[in-house]
Amino acid sequence: MTLCPLARRIVQLTGGKTRREIAQCLDRSAARKVFCLIRPARPCMPRLP
Repeated sequence: MTLCPLARRIVQLTGGKTRREIAQCLDRSAARKVFCLIRPARPCMPRLP
């Protein structure tokens, strides 16, 4: 692969995002998954006012 097709392929795979944007997307994805695992389950009884 020459540089131009390789560059086009990288843009296709990354959606034109920079390395920083890709890292931010991965961080957000990981944070969403962890939050779903650690958030408390809904209480059985409703809270009293």
